[in-house]
Amino acid sequence: MTVLKNISMIKDEGTGYFNFLNEYSKPLVCRNSDHFYGIIDGKGTVIVPFIYEDIVTFGNLKMKLW
Repeated sequence: MTVLKNISMIKDEGTGYFNFLNEYSKPLVCRNSDHFYGIIDGKGTVIVPFIYEDIVTFGNLKMKLW
């Protein structure tokens, strides 16, 4: 288990989001302690930097990544 430093919130994706065999198979939308949104992987590595101020704008970008 890894401690996620400076992460104040992880977006709830529901039980259907994760793969049963590997619950960290998809990235996680998070908010940091400075109230910016970004994406991390299951190991806590930043995939998309924490530069987004709201989840709506951030969510639209996330959809373009897939």
